Amino acid sequence: MRNQRRSIIGVERAESRALLSGFGHAFAPPSAAVQADLAKINTDSAKLQTDYKAVASTLQADRQAIGTAVKAAIANDAPVKTAQATLTADEAAAKTTLQADLKAILAAPTRAARSTAFGQYLTDAAAAFNKLLADQNAVQAAIDADSAVAAARAKLATDSATVTADEAALTADYKQLAIDLKAQATSTRK
Repeated sequence: MRNQRRSIIGVERAESRALLSGFGHAFAPPSAAVQADLAKINTDSAKLQTDYKAVASTLQADRQAIGTAVKAAIANDAPVKTAQATLTADEAAAKTTLQADLKAILAAPTRAARSTAFGQYLTDAAAAFNKLLADQNAVQAAIDADSAVAAARAKLATDSATVTADEAALTADYKQLAIDLKAQATSTRK
């Protein structure tokens, strides 16, 4: 039987403190730069919320217009239909090729023949992947080139410009806060 020790840890209530005290736990009050950064973050966050609320319904309508334009492009745009037909044909061809490769692997009479068939399967699978990826990119490019889709996306970008600028300002505020906190931590260690 193993020698087991039991430890009982007791905590006595001493007094309540607003800040931790003791060796290594002292906190310096935030510097003026950090306080200014926090105030700017609060201001810019409020501005972002206000600006977003002002354009939220417009942005939702813009996103719906993009969805409608994409669906229309898929249904009616000749370059999109051509790209989709190519993708569908290449998917069918890849499926047929890979199924034949699997049958060859299973039908191989020797280990060397299985190894060769498996190598062919891997080669064909990689080629199919690259071909289908290129086909999917072609479909997306055709959708992106549709004039109605491009116009709807441009409208969304225009309508969301103030929100985008607010988000960029808030990101910059947080970066500045990180710089100022690091500078404060460095200065208090000296």
